[in-house]
Amino acid sequence: MANSERKDNGYIVSETHWDREWYLTFQEFRKWLVKLIDKLLENTDKNPKFRGFMLDGQTLVLEDYLEIRSQNKNKLKNLISRDKIQVGPWYILADEFLESGEGIIRNLLLGHRIGYEFGKVMKVGYVPDTFGHVAQLPQILNGFNIHSGYGFRGYPPLFGNHEEYKGKNEDTPLEHIWQSFNSKYKILMLHHITGYGNLSNACQNPMEELDGSKTYLSGIAKVGDAYHRLKSRQKSNLFLFMNGSDHLEPEFEIVDLIDFLNKEDDIQEEIPINFKHSTLEEYFTDLTDKNLDLPTLIGEWRGSMYTQVTPGCISTRMYLKQQNFECQRELEKYAEPFSSLAWLYGGTYDEDLVWESWRWVLKNHPHDSICGCSVDRVHDDMESRFNWSLDISSDIALNAMGEITSGISSSNVIEKMRNELGDNFKSIEILVVFNPLMTPVDAHQIVEGLIQLDPNLKYRLYDNQLKELTEYNLKIIEDYRNLPHAQYLYKRFKGNYSCGELTLPFKNPPQMGYTTYILASIDEKVKSNSSANSEISPGIQGDVIGRKFKGKDITVEFNPDGSFNLYHKPTNKIYYNLNLFEDGADDGDEYDFAPLKDEEIYYSNDSIADLSIIEENNVRTTIKSKIKFSIPAKLIEIDANTRQRSANLISLEVISKISVFKSSNVVEITTEFENTAKSHRLRALFPTGISSDYSYADDHFTVMKRTVDVPKDEGWFQDMQGIYHQDTFVDINNGSLGLAVFNRGLPEFEIIKSKDIKILKDNKGNTIAITLVRGVEWLSQRGHLGRKSGLNGPNLPTPGAQCQRKFTFEYAVYPHIGDWCQGACYPNAMGYNAPPKIFDKKQTKNLRITQLKDISKNTSFFSIDNPNIILSAVKKLDSHLSGNNKKFTAENTEEGILLRFFNPTNLNQVCNLESELIFKQIFKCNLLEEPELQLKNLDEADGTKIKFNIMSNEIVSLMLTK
Repeated sequence: MANSERKDNGYIVSETHWDREWYLTFQEFRKWLVKLIDKLLENTDKNPKFRGFMLDGQTLVLEDYLEIRSQNKNKLKNLISRDKIQVGPWYILADEFLESGEGIIRNLLLGHRIGYEFGKVMKVGYVPDTFGHVAQLPQILNGFNIHSGYGFRGYPPLFGNHEEYKGKNEDTPLEHIWQSFNSKYKILMLHHITGYGNLSNACQNPMEELDGSKTYLSGIAKVGDAYHRLKSRQKSNLFLFMNGSDHLEPEFEIVDLIDFLNKEDDIQEEIPINFKHSTLEEYFTDLTDKNLDLPTLIGEWRGSMYTQVTPGCISTRMYLKQQNFECQRELEKYAEPFSSLAWLYGGTYDEDLVWESWRWVLKNHPHDSICGCSVDRVHDDMESRFNWSLDISSDIALNAMGEITSGISSSNVIEKMRNELGDNFKSIEILVVFNPLMTPVDAHQIVEGLIQLDPNLKYRLYDNQLKELTEYNLKIIEDYRNLPHAQYLYKRFKGNYSCGELTLPFKNPPQMGYTTYILASIDEKVKSNSSANSEISPGIQGDVIGRKFKGKDITVEFNPDGSFNLYHKPTNKIYYNLNLFEDGADDGDEYDFAPLKDEEIYYSNDSIADLSIIEENNVRTTIKSKIKFSIPAKLIEIDANTRQRSANLISLEVISKISVFKSSNVVEITTEFENTAKSHRLRALFPTGISSDYSYADDHFTVMKRTVDVPKDEGWFQDMQGIYHQDTFVDINNGSLGLAVFNRGLPEFEIIKSKDIKILKDNKGNTIAITLVRGVEWLSQRGHLGRKSGLNGPNLPTPGAQCQRKFTFEYAVYPHIGDWCQGACYPNAMGYNAPPKIFDKKQTKNLRITQLKDISKNTSFFSIDNPNIILSAVKKLDSHLSGNNKKFTAENTEEGILLRFFNPTNLNQVCNLESELIFKQIFKCNLLEEPELQLKNLDEADGTKIKFNIMSNEIVSLMLTK
């Protein structure tokens, strides 16, 4: 059959899928990587028919290789610039749900930086093995000028317009348009049901012919199988064959197989394809050129019709998720913003150090790493990387706040305070509180931090207008070395071991800025006229049962089991049994949660709590609840595929500290325990009494509206579970009222119908369940209800995945009027998630920083007037990308600030941005920091004022240059 007579075209792409660490450690796998790239450098140019090799869409593999073979950098540059080796667009292939939205953008930014350095970036959204995809990924990829994508796991998209998850028949072609929740952003998507290894090991064990040639029977069979599986589902006549898989080296003989496939008539009768060795970019270019009429799908790729999506990974090794949250928060909310703002005043912005901190975090984001589904040694290494990242980012943030604080003068304040206090006056301390939020509405923001002081003096607190405050609490700490993490406080306090813990509500704060407070010391013999310093000493019992603890518009009462009831006055609604605990078996593995069939669930309602008031002052009242929660010790194996919970019970001492704030409707909760049980899942429950068909959860650049009913999954590869991802909050509401649960680093929730929890007082409506810990015995195992398909990796014991360690969990509840938007869930969740930070001017002398001058005592660097617009990033423009911004005409393109916002609502919005600073040029730009539309400054004389539109569920980045 002549080539011109063949209707179908085959694109064979040579590649490897590189799990950086998994069932072996990074160092063990790197030996394989070095061998692989050595072979590429030696053999790629030997056969001109060998089109090239794809390094899994990553660029970190280049760094890992060159740490061992630094002498080969120019050879790699040569092959990459000639498109013989394809790299990027990613730094690493991350789990998209556990990497933050900004983390995904940094991942792509770093991938592009490295790709540009080596000569070329592959412009395909290649996500071959990720455990599902976030709904806004098309918009993120478009922001990097990427308009095509390759996916395998997570189909069909859920909670969008695709009817399959409602039980409808599947007839969508594998090539389709995947659209974000904003119709402007979409990619041409290939759902490759045969996977990224449908032509792996194609040249293995060839048959030697008499004439010395080789016949690749394995490859022929795999091509035929993949072709016939794909043909019935494709709309185009372009077929993609992936010659590679996990950790496989290049098969340079693939070109011989291609020649054989093309010339053998017998094969062409069965597989009438014109084959060529190709690249993903060539495939998608040709597919785009066909201009096919394709259906458009919307939603998050979290379905499991064709392969497992392993949703339980969201809560495996929860300690890693908590550390990941802390590292990303420190970078996104403190280090990047405040070092950028200090730079505007002449301070330091060390871009290389910022990226170094990001690198350590990103290296923990491959799905086998952050998902917790590797051997224990891998996750031990991850904890070190998280620590290194936090060491860098927290120091950057501290020094940035120190630089800004150093420029605030105290000279005129001293004289005013001397006049105010007379002979009683001794000295003052300048305290600067930094606000990382940009929102025009009052939100839950509590200042809590350590400051330097003399325990022998009395103090009064004043705002920047020198008005004395009473709504605060100052707790004297005789020796900070007795505090947790005391060793990390030395660089701030040095040998001044006495300090104070200041707590106060942050009222009317400047947006994305700071304000000053004056702490004046007076003669110790003079009694302060402020009652703010009164508090209950820790450990003193209070009359808790029967007492009502009042917040702004709420009243909290405690139950004997340690749970609490919350009355919300504006909606006249009582929420019962909040912070009840539930424990069930986990018969699964690191990939999947698996309950036991017909098992008994344990609840903490039978516990008798030891309740005490441990703090009561002008800011908050904190009640400690200590219970003994009896649960089975472990699972007992009955046979190879059957386990049951042991009759032997152990007692977990669960301590919760519940804080009710006088100025807020948010109730903060800290829960601590040492996990001594095995193979179980422990969750905190929040019955809402609200009937709703949907939950609403903060997700990457959107709020995910998901059905409470689990998607229908008849005949799917893996049964669906109702466990889902959240960023800062999950909310249940009926449009008139609602209850949200905020969290710090607890990404998994489930909505349970309260009628299924028989012990509840109010078993109507839905209950929010937040996973605290999930312990399992195996990396992967067969025979459980979470995944009926068999092993998902090696059947190896992973004792560290039992998570037998001490835990501290932080979360909060928030009742509100209306839906999540009307109830201001975002501002309050962000206020809880990223609280303000306090810095004592006296500590600037202990830091190695640039001393600044003539800085205002109260500044909002940037402010907006629309509460529905959410700030996502404040950072200095990336200087390493400026050379690629060919459309940018300004001088010194890297000298500027980037602000990023998103609109999570379903309505288009208008927003005004103001700043006291004057910027030279203002642009809307893409995520690659390339300017696209110049904006007019409406207030050039006195500062900066910009009016911009932001569509429903849209991400908008603004570039402001000096």
